[in-house]
Amino acid sequence: MSAISQKGYIYITDHIPANTPYNRRPRLALVPEYITVHSTANPGSTARNERAWLTNPANKRTASWHICVDEHEAVEAIPLDEVAWHAGDGTNGNGNRRSIGVEICESGDRTKTLENAAELIAVLLQRLGLGTEKLRRHYDWSGKPCPRILMTGNWVGWENFKREVGKHLDALESNSGLTNPVNPTIQINPTDPTTTVGFTVSPKPVEPKNPANSTNPKGSPDGEALPRIQRRVEGTLDGDPVEFESYLINNTTYVPLRPLAEALGLNLIWQDGKYHLITGTVKER
Repeated sequence: MSAISQKGYIYITDHIPANTPYNRRPRLALVPEYITVHSTANPGSTARNERAWLTNPANKRTASWHICVDEHEAVEAIPLDEVAWHAGDGTNGNGNRRSIGVEICESGDRTKTLENAAELIAVLLQRLGLGTEKLRRHYDWSGKPCPRILMTGNWVGWENFKREVGKHLDALESNSGLTNPVNPTIQINPTDPTTTVGFTVSPKPVEPKNPANSTNPKGSPDGEALPRIQRRVEGTLDGDPVEFESYLINNTTYVPLRPLAEALGLNLIWQDGKYHLITGTVKER
């Protein structure tokens, strides 16, 4: 489990196991085209409570979700590139197969929870290159009265919520400007996308910064931090299981080079403006 401090909440990655009963994590590939908003219908439950329920033996349902957010935290229970069963529109429905499901808790400070949810969803939309027109209610897919906390006044609450998401998204877009999605320290010239503007050549090359480094403050000379979603990537190395910290940026998963090199038993050195990978054997030159 990993945790990242965001502006108003902590983002926790705590994926349920692949073998969780009732096929709650089917391991089907997801390329998100929508974000579906739910509320938990449980006034006393937090995001961590909802995550625990997904692996509780007393839970006999197939239903699952990607992220649940409350007044303090957001918990990611299923990777954002995998299907979760949350939309109620069947095995092949667009809600289940093409959208990320976000559950909003009904406990605690409702205003703060909705603010956190709006900020979180705006970051998701930006990372996916989507706008608020791609937001959906659970109700839109299956007719279920959900998210019920936004149903007031014939869904006036939902329209207000979408506007708040839009404000956060506009702020993210205006702060990021036209930037290279991999290296935010290099701006793209809008009149000529093949050239770059807004940076100077250092007399001594400096090792590139991680584009998802959330410690860089606004206006930092190393480039302002990108909003990010951190996750773990599982795989094998010579048949042995390994895990890497990674970042979902613009719907692409990035694994930092240094941890990957270390896992492969390689030494990584930054020298003379280049990365150098060194194995245990030094070749004669």
